[in-house]
Amino acid sequence: MKKSSIAYLIGWLAAIGLFNVVTFVTPNEVNGVSKFDGLFWVSYIFITVAFIAQLVCVLLTIRSDSLQKTFYSMSMLQVSVTSVIVMLVVGGLCMAIFPIPSWIGIIVCSIALAINIWAYVKAVIAVDAVSAIDKKIKVKTMYIKMLTVDAQVLTTTAGSDELRALANKIYEAVRYSDPMSDAALADVEGRMSEEFSHFSDAVNGADLPAAQASAQKLNTLISERNAKCRLLK
Repeated sequence: MKKSSIAYLIGWLAAIGLFNVVTFVTPNEVNGVSKFDGLFWVSYIFITVAFIAQLVCVLLTIRSDSLQKTFYSMSMLQVSVTSVIVMLVVGGLCMAIFPIPSWIGIIVCSIALAINIWAYVKAVIAVDAVSAIDKKIKVKTMYIKMLTVDAQVLTTTAGSDELRALANKIYEAVRYSDPMSDAALADVEGRMSEEFSHFSDAVNGADLPAAQASAQKLNTLISERNAKCRLLK
């Protein structure tokens, strides 16, 4: 278990322990009316369920392998904490205001719980939507990222200053290109990949004239791709 999970669990146990202490050390009777009626136990169960649900929510988020997913889940954690606070207030009022019929407490606590569940569901949907968009962006930017890495490696394998300067210019051109790809760019990106392969062979083969000619074609293709990227936005 992660240290963060242990730390949170200790805090959660302290909070629910304090709730139980306050609940059970208060006088059993006020103005001759026992607090341990059906409404008391209904409120107590609802509050305890809210505490347990919040614990599960937080532990699942903390134990996530993705730091980015954990960041996105902060809204869910806020909702879970708010749910506990709301249920404490509603349940506490039901415990304090007696005698009233148990069914009133059940309805009030159920409404509060339903609102909290709906808020949590909306937070989960939002997190999933953002995560899906993030995955799509990663896929669409993979082409330029991979090409940038290949161009950077080429700058270190060039055998002369002239070839290294050419490789560095291509690297900078690719590095500062629009990162977003699209199906409409498949043709130009295919030609870029093919031309970069020729350029890489020329650089590694120490063929300066061929590298210069290929670099010129690559720059033209990169400019064409960037222009089409602007049209797609």
